[in-house]
Amino acid sequence: MLITLDGVHFRGDMSRAMFTIEHGALNGWFESPGVRRDATPRPTGDGVFTAPTYRAGRSVAWSGLIHSKSHAEQRHAFEQLAGMCSGRGLYRLTVQDGTDATWADVQLLQAPDVTILAAGRLARYDVEVFAPDPRRYGELRSFASGATAYHRGNAPASPLIRIASAPAAYTITSPAGVFTVSGATSGGTHLVDMRTGRVTRNGVLMPGVSSGATWSIPPGTEMTHTVSGGSASIEVPDTFF
Repeated sequence: MLITLDGVHFRGDMSRAMFTIEHGALNGWFESPGVRRDATPRPTGDGVFTAPTYRAGRSVAWSGLIHSKSHAEQRHAFEQLAGMCSGRGLYRLTVQDGTDATWADVQLLQAPDVTILAAGRLARYDVEVFAPDPRRYGELRSFASGATAYHRGNAPASPLIRIASAPAAYTITSPAGVFTVSGATSGGTHLVDMRTGRVTRNGVLMPGVSSGATWSIPPGTEMTHTVSGGSASIEVPDTFF
């Protein structure tokens, strides 16, 4: 196993490394995230009203040992942990387990903790992070317009439609509905995010150019997408809860 966060690598494959992961010490990554819902009691009856159920954010924690050859190297390791994820944004956490790798964007839940076991030689660390989006993402699969798109995850996956040399107006059609783009700036590469409905051109957001429903591809389901203009590809990430 290899965990990577903000340029720091944590190894759990028994190889010699500065940061190693204890066996079974990764918690919250492969487990399902929590569930949240708003429960409103029935004022004149038993139970509560039926309400939507959502997944909560994902907390991830792991621990292990810090191996060093000198006081200076041990101090450097401590400083790496202390400075990890020090900005205000989100950081990409990647976990590679065998040949499979999944990722999520996280922030620190609490400051990394370090305990010295042998000065200059050995210490123990604990890291805990939080992913506001509880999904884990894996391989990004690409399909041509008109081809059958799918993914290998266990959660609904939101397609990304990438259109090279895009026209100013086009439609994206699937069994789940029709999404229309009109009045956009033509040329360049458009990217339509089916999770948010946002359309960007060469990475710049174009507000007010889209209408229609958005959709996701349920696990174990195949879905054909057809784009009416430009050279399009449908990108679907393996998506996990």
